[in-house]
Amino acid sequence: MDPIPLVQSISPAELSQYQGKITKLKGELRHAEQARKKFGLKHDKERKRKNLQDMEVTLKMLQHSQPMRLFSRAGKVHTLLFAEYSEATVWMEAIEKEQAALQKRPSPGTFSAIDIQKMLSIAKDSMQKHEEAIKAYIEDDDVDLLDGLLVVLVDCAYGLRSKGKTDVFSQLEVDTYGRLERKAKTKCVPYCIKPEWDQGFEVELEAAHLLTVQIYESRMLSDNAIAKGTINLVNSGLLDQEIHTVDLPLYPQGQLSMKLQYLTPEMMVKRSEMMKANTTTAVFGVPLEFVTMREGDLVPSIVRLCCQEVELRGLEETGVYRISGLASEVKMLREAFDSDVVAAIRLIKKVDIHAVTGALKLFLREMPEPLFPRVLYNRFVEGKDLSSLDSRISCMVSLLYSMPDTNLLTTLYLIKHFKTVSRYSAVNKMPTSNLATVIGPNVLKPVDDGADRMVLDVGNQVAVLGFFLHLDVDLLEPEDREGDSVQDVSSSGSVPKLIHSRSNESIAQALSCNTSSRESPQTRTGGYLDIHTKS
Repeated sequence: MDPIPLVQSISPAELSQYQGKITKLKGELRHAEQARKKFGLKHDKERKRKNLQDMEVTLKMLQHSQPMRLFSRAGKVHTLLFAEYSEATVWMEAIEKEQAALQKRPSPGTFSAIDIQKMLSIAKDSMQKHEEAIKAYIEDDDVDLLDGLLVVLVDCAYGLRSKGKTDVFSQLEVDTYGRLERKAKTKCVPYCIKPEWDQGFEVELEAAHLLTVQIYESRMLSDNAIAKGTINLVNSGLLDQEIHTVDLPLYPQGQLSMKLQYLTPEMMVKRSEMMKANTTTAVFGVPLEFVTMREGDLVPSIVRLCCQEVELRGLEETGVYRISGLASEVKMLREAFDSDVVAAIRLIKKVDIHAVTGALKLFLREMPEPLFPRVLYNRFVEGKDLSSLDSRISCMVSLLYSMPDTNLLTTLYLIKHFKTVSRYSAVNKMPTSNLATVIGPNVLKPVDDGADRMVLDVGNQVAVLGFFLHLDVDLLEPEDREGDSVQDVSSSGSVPKLIHSRSNESIAQALSCNTSSRESPQTRTGGYLDIHTKS
């Protein structure tokens, strides 16, 4: 028998970084094409498409591959390499159908060459249809891809059959430019005929097309997928922005009852304004300087507490900051921080870590003036594109230090925190590129903040924040001097050791106050969907 070929792979962190580059390029291509249609701006469309095609081919060669081997009665071994979970699932579904038809054979564990060829042909056809469905909307400039927020209430499932009396949970995955990512996970509930979760999530969308729900049996060694269903978000009637009750058919068994509501970026802003609490004690939706003045600290307590909690118990959590927390827990944290910070301190220790990151992202997103002031937005965008590295660093860092004290110190605090999170990217799958993608649109917003402009500027928002997250932390620490003016952003001298007008003491405080000491290793009209149910 021929030796089984070795399967070469790269580390999960390297794979995630490369996938992030592809997602970024797809975003740039989409935004550039939208700008061309709306504003007449030209771009090199064909060159970008060629680069994207080359990167996709390279990804197929680099991706971590899980081998599955089929053994024929003649002794031959057929090895299939799966590039990603969604691809493997399509193949396995096709193969399992054929396996079921072969169970009455004398040797059900082996297949003839004809059996294997038939299974491969069926699987190939299924996979080709799957890829065509994914690629069609990416390559079509006129297709609708959704940006904004998807509010999901996972109610219950019917008709599930489990091999064991184990707990079951649901997992939500949403695509971004065709790449499926896990966005939320329900609690585990005991298996029964009608498992009920009654949990809600708010899922951020960028160029989204599909929502996939997987139901798993929770097992000690590895979770076992028992059912899956997919919703086409564009063609399912969600664009009317009303609340829809959906009974999603699952394969190979059962159905899932859920409620969905899609909110455009404009609707997100409107809802945020409706949810604002009394500004005498609130922190959400209140100007940053008001919050810090009231608290007597240049970095808001909500930022410190959330970051400290993540560094305490969330550094090794897969998808931290990317995966949505339970909406009920995020709401509880919001209400606590808006009324009683002492209660918030107690509560933050009890909720899921994804609810903590969700509350922090919500706080940043609802700031009336973004963390990076709008008046500096265009200059940040221009600065990141300077040709000389020294000039680019000098310009960007000087712009950073020209921000108001509260904005500057809060930004420095967050930069250091996100750098700490990224050091665990081999485990949490969140390198700096992924963090910039998730956080950038929440802290940077253009002067013209209409929905169209915000969507078109996502690439710039990610790039600006990504610049600072990739920058050596030494370049963000001040020199031992006080009272100097901010460096002219047009200068092109050597890389600066920061010149600023703040005291070293206040800046050092922002840079050193993170607490982690670990080492790296049916349709209804009107209103909004209330997903803040009991957890």
